[in-house]
Amino acid sequence: MAKAVAIYVMVIVLIIAAMLFVSLLILFHWIRIEDIETNKATCSTKYLNYCLGYQRNNWEKPPFDWNEEPPKNCEMDPVNMNPPSLQDCKNMFSITD
Repeated sequence: MAKAVAIYVMVIVLIIAAMLFVSLLILFHWIRIEDIETNKATCSTKYLNYCLGYQRNNWEKPPFDWNEEPPKNCEMDPVNMNPPSLQDCKNMFSITD
């Protein structure tokens, strides 16, 4: 009798684990950060995050590689947004040298 109960418990645990794994797989596939749509809003957010990163680094070094961070191809049509320079970021925060 105890063997039968142990087998049923193992089967239930395996089913729950499989369901959890599939749920997480679906969730991570749905979230996929790499495939952020390139549009004016997402590229503007990337631009702002770039300048905020510069500020966090005390204006010494670029926060990240513009071409490696999603969304990619912000400098192409129809968005046409290039990575900001150090001076562009300082101008955004009204910082003068």
